[in-house]
Amino acid sequence: MLNEKLKINTMLSFTFIILMIGASIQFVLPLHLVNPYEYFYGAELKEFQIYQIFFGGVLLPLLSLTVGYFVTVREDIIKSLIISVLILFMISLILNGQDVLFLACVSGLVILLFRNRSILLTLVTIAVLVVTHIFINVVLKALSALQTNNIVYSAIQKFNDYVSIFRTGDVIEYARLNLSTVVELPLFVLLVFISIPFALIGSLIARVKIEEVLPKYMQAALIVVFLIGGLVIKMIEVLSVGSMSSTIIGEYIGGPMIAVGMFLSIWALSQNLPENVLKRFNHHGKYSVIYYLVFAIIMGIIFYGIGFNLYGEVQVITAIGISALATLSTLLVSQILTKY
Repeated sequence: MLNEKLKINTMLSFTFIILMIGASIQFVLPLHLVNPYEYFYGAELKEFQIYQIFFGGVLLPLLSLTVGYFVTVREDIIKSLIISVLILFMISLILNGQDVLFLACVSGLVILLFRNRSILLTLVTIAVLVVTHIFINVVLKALSALQTNNIVYSAIQKFNDYVSIFRTGDVIEYARLNLSTVVELPLFVLLVFISIPFALIGSLIARVKIEEVLPKYMQAALIVVFLIGGLVIKMIEVLSVGSMSSTIIGEYIGGPMIAVGMFLSIWALSQNLPENVLKRFNHHGKYSVIYYLVFAIIMGIIFYGIGFNLYGEVQVITAIGISALATLSTLLVSQILTKY
């Protein structure tokens, strides 16, 4: 039982490490308002393209998968889920309106309704949601974009509002702007067609015990299929140079496929790493939401007007480097706290 907790906490730690690095660009500019092919150029555009391939459309389904798995294997979970929803929503409201990871914990509450029901019901629910999502949110929207000019335009005025507000020290204005961002995002689509089905998939993986069903070479093959398939779709998105239809397919198909590949990789590592290594990540995983809050506060101090005021000023690779250092600092703190 102790070893199982170590594995779960390691999965949470690895997941949040990816989420921290993936959130880096969100603290630099409002990604949902700009066409990167208008905003970036030269080497910085290539840096953004690499970032987009690995992280675009990945973060929410990745956390949803982990939450679904976590909720299924743990019993006393409701209190933790509610606290996580509140903390992650507070991050969205005050520090980063583009971050809607609280939806993954909301999906975790939904999983509680399924974890003791038949696996067939879970499979049918996943199939219905995924097929509906692909038809309505991918096929129809992509075809509609092809019939128009098929270009993603930047919202310049709103972008300027972001820059002017986040370069001030007015936290109330941060909250107002972040709340408007959260409201403007397609929360219903993200919750019902992205977060919930992927949480159900994570739950299903926990219930069928794939380590007993599939040999290791088949597990490795699954990881490769999802990672390579997702990366190919994301590369097509990048090569399309700002096409609306390819962006839709990349964000809603390619990103989630990469998320599944990453989740399976994290799961495989947690199953095969030695116990002394798992213990290194135990504290970080156990309090992963708290460490994510600390990370968000550090990033806010570095990039917003309450601190060093670098919003909109640093290059992509610099932002990723800063987020990696902030992530590393949370890991170092967890190591120190583990000893005491």
